[in-house]
Amino acid sequence: SLLAPLSALDYPQRLQAHRLRADLAALGLTDGAIAALPRSAPPRLISAAEALGFAYVLEGATLGGRIIRRRVLAAGQPATGLSFFDFYGAETGPRWQAFCEVLEAPPPDQQHPTDSTAAVVAGATAGFTYVRAGLLDAAIAA
Repeated sequence: SLLAPLSALDYPQRLQAHRLRADLAALGLTDGAIAALPRSAPPRLISAAEALGFAYVLEGATLGGRIIRRRVLAAGQPATGLSFFDFYGAETGPRWQAFCEVLEAPPPDQQHPTDSTAAVVAGATAGFTYVRAGLLDAAIAA
């Protein structure tokens, strides 16, 4: 991964796909059904700055996920299958702050600040496009 060298990011601890698979299994989907779900192809990112922009979208979603989970529980729905929406739990705020500190530092593969900013924005745009495509895939499948 392009982000693995950024030790302050604690990249391996930010990977969430396993939590999403576990939630889908808890909701009754078999491994085969999970494997058959439509998946959008992730974008090809070419620099740490682009990868940080992409990660910004995914990490930012952890903030909204807590709100979604809280509202589902407030409506009296069970917590089954909702761990993905509260991935970091009480650590959400501190982990977001740590991510922002990494994001605000110059990426090691971009020397010029303008290049870095443009790459981060390109990565974030790719992230939003990827998430949108995934939501559309899910809506079509439903």
